[in-house]
Amino acid sequence: MLWFKHLTSVIGVGETAAAHFPAELFLPEWFNRPEEVTSYLGLAPVVRSSGRSPTRAKPRPVRQKRLRGILVEAA
Repeated sequence: MLWFKHLTSVIGVGETAAAHFPAELFLPEWFNRPEEVTSYLGLAPVVRSSGRSPTRAKPRPVRQKRLRGILVEAA
């Protein structure tokens, strides 16, 4: 379980968060870049801007709320 060692080596990520990670991602090989994982989990905000209107950023709606909550708490 190399992924488990990598995840638990991050400060703040314990065994609980590391165990939920593969359960929520199902097939991590679907993702080619870390940015894709953050977007999938709703950790990357959606930024919208057009012309002169102010830029707005809001969280992306996702179904993986449990893992996102665990990772936010770990941070």
